[in-house]
Amino acid sequence: LTWGCLLDTTLEKLVQVATSLNTYPTRRPLAEYDAWENKLYAVRSRPVLGGAAVEAEITPGKPLCLLYGVWDQPLGSCPDWNEYCRVDINTGWRRTLCRSLDYPRFTEEKTASLPDHLAEERPDFSGFVRYEQAISYTEGSVLLEITDAHEGVEVFVNGVSAGIQIVPPFRYDITALLHPGENTLAIEVATTLEREAAAIPGAYPEGYTISRSSRSGITGVVRCYT
Repeated sequence: LTWGCLLDTTLEKLVQVATSLNTYPTRRPLAEYDAWENKLYAVRSRPVLGGAAVEAEITPGKPLCLLYGVWDQPLGSCPDWNEYCRVDINTGWRRTLCRSLDYPRFTEEKTASLPDHLAEERPDFSGFVRYEQAISYTEGSVLLEITDAHEGVEVFVNGVSAGIQIVPPFRYDITALLHPGENTLAIEVATTLEREAAAIPGAYPEGYTISRSSRSGITGVVRCYT
């Protein structure tokens, strides 16, 4: 495998997906590299003067990494989320909490619905929030999306980590971790220390004030695409 790397990222538009048509100085086959999944996907491109033209959707805050080279085997297509049937999973979550120093000893079990309003419920809490739910699986691909959460997210399926992500929307292909029948889905969200630190006298220099502005837990919704 021989390859080169080109990187595009759109950070200034924080609301909508941007569609970009760019020209790259190569005539070699191009592939999209998904760093979260560590997978390569085929990219549709066309030859133009000076290289190849690629039209792609770039999600705000998410980099698009294009590799060019010669691939040892045919590449699959990146999942098109619009082609899947969407099922929202926003009720019946088992929520537990854990301070960072106590991880992974989660306590304070409660049934929660999404979006969660943990920041208003527990204004001084900082640490990890864990949401658990049983899901049934028969066959086919399953994609998971958490539309918003604060701050970092790690997904577990049957106790196996599907990876950590830090920029919403948090999207995972969890197919390989599922087995026929009932499966356990867990989502852990790590907050910042802002809320806990704001309640500690003398935690900040004299004259410096801090408001509890950060949100906590899953502040969006959870969706499965099948």
